[in-house]
Amino acid sequence: ISSSDPLAEHGEGGGERASGSGERQRRARAASGAARTMAADGAAAAAARARLREDGLRDARNRELMSRGYPPGPPQEAAKKLNLRDINTYMKLHEEFGDIFMLPLGDVPLVVTRDPNQIRELLGGTATERFPRPPNVIANIKILFGRAQIALDGEEHQANKRMLSQWLFAEPHNAKMAEPFSEIVSDVLERLHAAAAQPGGKLEAYSLCELAAADLSAAISLGRLYGAVRTGECPQLESLKICDRIFLRRAMNKRWRETEPTAVTEEFERNKKVIADTFVEGIAKIKGGSPLNHNILAHMVEQNLANRSASCPAGCVPTELETVSNMIGFLAGVGNTARMLTIALEMGARRPDVQERILAELHEHLGGLSREAAAQAAAPGGAGAAGGGGPGPTPLGA
Repeated sequence: ISSSDPLAEHGEGGGERASGSGERQRRARAASGAARTMAADGAAAAAARARLREDGLRDARNRELMSRGYPPGPPQEAAKKLNLRDINTYMKLHEEFGDIFMLPLGDVPLVVTRDPNQIRELLGGTATERFPRPPNVIANIKILFGRAQIALDGEEHQANKRMLSQWLFAEPHNAKMAEPFSEIVSDVLERLHAAAAQPGGKLEAYSLCELAAADLSAAISLGRLYGAVRTGECPQLESLKICDRIFLRRAMNKRWRETEPTAVTEEFERNKKVIADTFVEGIAKIKGGSPLNHNILAHMVEQNLANRSASCPAGCVPTELETVSNMIGFLAGVGNTARMLTIALEMGARRPDVQERILAELHEHLGGLSREAAAQAAAPGGAGAAGGGGPGPTPLGA
């Protein structure tokens, strides 16, 4: 992970050494010009966002929607041209419209919020009854996720949510994940140190974090790792990416069943089978009595067996289909996990002081050192491990 400063490579310690007052003056003028350009670009962007807001407020359809309680937002024509897969798009819209805005893309506008209280309400309680998703949205989700929690609404959604929460938010279950998570951390650190040892010492962080996220998902779901970080590959992750790309294309085309080439349909089904087979195999192992580490798949199988009756002989909450579907849903979350890990690595590289504080907390709470001794151990040149011995770890940004 390296600095994004375009001048960093030619400064102190870089490939070329800048020298002489003339060079410094040239660079100062270049920096000043760049600053003026950035300021002008920023002003132009702000003006464009202001126009977008004004156009949205003047738009006849938007005014009708706002009269029904919808928040402001850009007009439909402008919204359809936005890059909605870029997080910066939403950040810029929040700058102009505030914590909540609408994207009037279809018959039912999409409402986007970043307000913590609204998010808490939407993700819990009676949200699925109060804010039901349109039938076509549910139908599209089920193409990939079957009967996963995210593909259900109403009481079925709530029942699956309660069942999963018993495991996901229980402290004893969380504590048992420390060992497999530690193994993933060790694998990631080995890759980081190997990258740092190479000429230039640079690392493309997201690809590594994506592999780590896949292993984290496997540890929670199956009680084992895919070995993605260690080997540098993960067939399940690659199959998910292919399915996700086709899935999103279908979501934007109501007539996809009529227009999608046969080769694309076959590619989707083939890769979906790679993912599903992984989890069906896991269910078979658990039912066959194979010893598996602690995982949520075992919890779902236990719940299925406990909820069998004369009226539901195959078990329910979850059914076997819901069990496999939920596992696919967990794997689909690796992108969010990877982005979070990537940001953490980048911020750590930019803030070595925060790295020291994190390391000091680990020495104190896991290593049993006093606060003062932990701070010394975490400092550059301090003891690398609680209890002594060796230099401290190389900072990410070094």
